[in-house]
Amino acid sequence: MLKRFFILLVSILVSGVCAEEQVPSFTPKEHRGFYNSVGFGLGYNSFHAKEQWQDLDHYYADEKEKETYDFTGATFPVFDFKFGTALANLIAFHTSFNFAIYSGSMDYEDIEYERKIAQDEHNDPLYDDHGNKIYEEDWQIDYTDKYSGDAVNIRTFIGFGTTIYPFQDPNSAMNGFFIGGSVGYVFYVAVTTDDNHATGNLGTSFIAEIGKDWWINNHMSIGVGFSFGHSSTKFDNIKSSENVFALSFRLTRG
Repeated sequence: MLKRFFILLVSILVSGVCAEEQVPSFTPKEHRGFYNSVGFGLGYNSFHAKEQWQDLDHYYADEKEKETYDFTGATFPVFDFKFGTALANLIAFHTSFNFAIYSGSMDYEDIEYERKIAQDEHNDPLYDDHGNKIYEEDWQIDYTDKYSGDAVNIRTFIGFGTTIYPFQDPNSAMNGFFIGGSVGYVFYVAVTTDDNHATGNLGTSFIAEIGKDWWINNHMSIGVGFSFGHSSTKFDNIKSSENVFALSFRLTRG
């Protein structure tokens, strides 16, 4: 009977120790485990887009056209979301998503060019000894259209990134300082508000961010961050380059 009692007691103690070891340890005010951050703030966006094509198969003249779009605008708010996991109170890996509608102005220009082909007495195109067309003149502007007015730009980004917290001393004034970055894809559509000019694009983008968080309890922190984003996009005959600046206020868990 006594032997059975000791066996039961040892079993209970061993089970308790094992259960205690299986309970994940938690350290307050550290970035570990589930990580998510929500931000909103002020944003500024500018881009230059160019669309061009050419037709060199005409009988009497070659043609080409170039359209350019220049947009600048600002917005409040810019929404930014990050979801992922944090390791060792040092680094967080996360998906990144942001969305904004920018209000501003857009300059549009459309230029069409024509290059006349030299004709013989039968009105057939002339060619040199190498089989190349002979032209009467160089490219000449055949048509031009310009517009400038108010516009909106709907822009979204989705990608993957990291946030690094290099200062881990809780007594340091630099505790909560972070640097981060994301790479992914951006999609935008810009439309003038009082005319029918519009452009859009899809391409690769990156975001670099710097800022600081302050713990408000064992799990949550509030902070501020400044980010810069750049994209270089190409879709069919459209090429564009854009920059985005944002000042965001953040609420972070984990």
